[in-house]
Amino acid sequence: MKILVDSNVILDVLLMREGVLSDSYRVIRLCSEREIEGYAAAHTVTTLFYILRKDFTPDERREMLFDLFTVLKISSVDFEKLLSAILNFDFKDFEDCVQDECAAAVGADFIVTRNVKDFENAKIPAVTPEDFIKIFDSQFENAKLDLESDKKMETQEEIFTRDNNNYLPVFNRYKIVLERGAGAYLYDINDKRYIDFLAGIAVNVLGHNYKPLVDAISQQAAKVIHVSNLYYTEPQAAAAEKLVKLSGLDRAFFANSGAEANEGAIKIARKYAHQFDAEKSQIITAWDSFHGRTLATLTATGQPKYHKGFEPLPGGFDYVHYNDI
Repeated sequence: MKILVDSNVILDVLLMREGVLSDSYRVIRLCSEREIEGYAAAHTVTTLFYILRKDFTPDERREMLFDLFTVLKISSVDFEKLLSAILNFDFKDFEDCVQDECAAAVGADFIVTRNVKDFENAKIPAVTPEDFIKIFDSQFENAKLDLESDKKMETQEEIFTRDNNNYLPVFNRYKIVLERGAGAYLYDINDKRYIDFLAGIAVNVLGHNYKPLVDAISQQAAKVIHVSNLYYTEPQAAAAEKLVKLSGLDRAFFANSGAEANEGAIKIARKYAHQFDAEKSQIITAWDSFHGRTLATLTATGQPKYHKGFEPLPGGFDYVHYNDI
């Protein structure tokens, strides 16, 4: 489901307006959690920031705009151009933008606004936040009932049993079965919600079900998923170029895991050392560190409990205590 959100709904949330906040906040939250696809017209955004010009500093307006971009897509607009307009209050390029046309352009199902009368002649139906929540809840319940009738869900215990019968257990896990995610939240198969502080061990930095990422992966998967590093691909060239520019480093190297990245770093350091003095190729890591589960990164890990049972370990590693070189 797609919606175009009017500025008054966004203002309800930004200004914490009592009495109307609950429904407006839930509309924005549904967009944030990717339960629905939310858009805002560029004209809506410029109107919003024009209203807020006296209440917030340029830095605060900039931060708010970035936050808004993480929740709502701004239809047909260049971000830098919009940011410049907001910071300089020069909105002439956005004056002719009509929300009804924007809603039609993005294929929105509804315009969500507190001023429904302003959209009486619109091609897209306009509804209040309260009415939209009712529509959403009704469709969600129907979809949930359809799902329950089509498929008998396994219980957690059944999934634990099936997994334990087939998957090699090499580490401990928490006794929950996660099913889906939205933004910073994860949901288990019983629909219990969790705040995800782990983020896949510092991997899911954009949150779960982040639509631009989902779209990018889906579009690439529809073309080609993997061809090995024996060939060139445009996405790899583009990604490497962007990483080099952002990091200020000379080259980028892609690996499948942190352990492989650390293996690559160890090999690069050793290769460099051997050009000058092979005796200076010792790798120094810290006690209580963790660097991976391959043999080299396991040895680099400064925790003897992880070494037991995997001896003899590769040589050339030393350990130091933190803050005591």
